[in-house]
Amino acid sequence: MAPTRPNLLVLFSDTHTATASGCYGSSEVRTPHLDRLASEGVLFERAYSQNPLCVPSRQSLLTGLRSFETGVLHNDQPMPPLYTLAHHLSAVGYETAALGKMHFVPDTAASGGQERHFGFSARLDYEEFWRYLRDERRYPAVPDVSDDPWQIVHLEKWQHVLQAFGVTLPGETSPSYRHILPAGAMGTLPHEDHQEALVLRAWSQFLAREHTSPFLAFVSFQSPHPPFVPPAEFVAQYAGPITLPPAPTSEDLAHPIWSRAIRLADDDAREAYLRHYYAFVSYTDWCVGEALRLLEQAGHAEDTVVVYVSDHGDMGYEHGLTGKGVFYEPSVRVPLLMRCPGQIAPGWRHDGLVELVDLFPTLCEAASVDAPAGLAGRSLWPELRAGQSIGKDMVFSESYPMERNRALFGPRPHRMALTERWKLIEYGDIAVDLFDVVHDRENTTNLAGDPRFAGVKAELLAELYRVLGAMHLEPLSTGSAQPA
Repeated sequence: MAPTRPNLLVLFSDTHTATASGCYGSSEVRTPHLDRLASEGVLFERAYSQNPLCVPSRQSLLTGLRSFETGVLHNDQPMPPLYTLAHHLSAVGYETAALGKMHFVPDTAASGGQERHFGFSARLDYEEFWRYLRDERRYPAVPDVSDDPWQIVHLEKWQHVLQAFGVTLPGETSPSYRHILPAGAMGTLPHEDHQEALVLRAWSQFLAREHTSPFLAFVSFQSPHPPFVPPAEFVAQYAGPITLPPAPTSEDLAHPIWSRAIRLADDDAREAYLRHYYAFVSYTDWCVGEALRLLEQAGHAEDTVVVYVSDHGDMGYEHGLTGKGVFYEPSVRVPLLMRCPGQIAPGWRHDGLVELVDLFPTLCEAASVDAPAGLAGRSLWPELRAGQSIGKDMVFSESYPMERNRALFGPRPHRMALTERWKLIEYGDIAVDLFDVVHDRENTTNLAGDPRFAGVKAELLAELYRVLGAMHLEPLSTGSAQPA
């Protein structure tokens, strides 16, 4: 019996900033498959991550709750037994699968090393990728590290150590084993040695099975997360000059928080960083294209709601910064695309404010399922079907400095409130930024100290405290030892 409800496919990437895409206006980054997906559905111009850090962002999306509600504040924290979208849709007959990077950190004390599935009936993640590299790709074991991935708490970082065996660095002609592959490393790695190869194979096998009920599938890629090691053919696409962002301004260099994180790299280093990042984005785009090709080949292109989203972006040397955890646009604003033939008109742009917590209720309504009470987001489905860009009056994001970073960023949470015109960022009790995002999209002129905008600042702070609660001191983290 054919499913009467639509299938739901979430194509999930990591560290993809929105503007590193052709469909979001880049003339430099090649993303033909994402561009096609945008032309076949809706592109969200102003979608924001709940927390510009991998694990907290992902758990907010899956639960429809904000970070302070999930309790997942850092990358090293195990996910509590929270109620997820997969639990909710499984209860009404959906087949659920999570293929690829979901970043559920295992609670070894509670589960004996076995990660819970958090509502998904099928799972494939870091543990399977570790065995794939060791058993199928014949990668050597990592010295002095358990070869049982179920016993490694923060497996992502150790997986990069294992994966380093196959990486070829710039200027070299063949890979050579390195005990540690730094997060900032740039090089190349063949497709077969990426988690994406395993994920796409699993997705093909999933689609080949007979499905008597609709499915919710997360097909999740760890690219373009650093280290930036795309297959060589993608780096070759960016052999020419790379357009560089402006150097840090005097205001950047004096910022009470970010001045201490600015990287004053030379142009060659910045160009190499962006070249490999853009190449990795193009590799992610190719993987998206393969996932969509397999969906179409299986005959499910017309009965599936497709979402493409990333958990957060990358600063890419804007404001002199790289990486994530920042409320400037390249870090906190994410690409979000949706396609549903016959329900969402093709080729339009939604310019209202939305948050990733909105996906849980939106996908529920798309599946004709009532969302659970108490979610932080709201369904966007009615405005998507009507082709209307309504959005929200205000969206929010949170970031919690980890214990090892508190000397730089303070012990209290950093939080953002954003309206159509104003962005307010509160850095604990250290500083406040206020930007007029209509006239200052790059967030270069801080108006927080200007008495003309004292009322705006007070109003936004009041809303931030109303929604996100008090500016509390976070307890010390209990993260395990990490690779150097």
